[in-house]
Amino acid sequence: MIKSIAHVAVSTLDLERSRAFYEQLLGLSVVADFYLDDRGIDNVVQIDNARLHILMLATPDDPSGAVVELTHYETPKGKPMPADFRYNNVGVTHICFWVDDVDADYQRLSKAGVVFNSEPQTVDVKGIGTVKAAYFRDPDNNSLELLQVC
Repeated sequence: MIKSIAHVAVSTLDLERSRAFYEQLLGLSVVADFYLDDRGIDNVVQIDNARLHILMLATPDDPSGAVVELTHYETPKGKPMPADFRYNNVGVTHICFWVDDVDADYQRLSKAGVVFNSEPQTVDVKGIGTVKAAYFRDPDNNSLELLQVC
């Protein structure tokens, strides 16, 4: 049986650009930096001659909790996220980060040039209560969410 969530992997075309975004703007810290390039990973990901550079990033308040894995395929190169991505598409649609103040983070990130879908919105969620949420994209067009329990 599953014990806990270990990580969420995000493939990136430019690892250093993504690292700067997740570290400098979101406040995550690198807890591991490594390469995978043996036959074992080819079998795991079902991609021949795969060479991956991986950064694992954690939140400062929960360094042993679930982490974001930034994965850069040095070979073979991947394709960008489709520009017409929509939240109702099948698959992983976003990564959510708990925050203390969505409005302050929205203002800070907006000033840094991050584009949001909208201003933070208040929603009543059964079993959680009232939350405030805002969606935005990382440099590779992966969708992210800031979420605050009000």
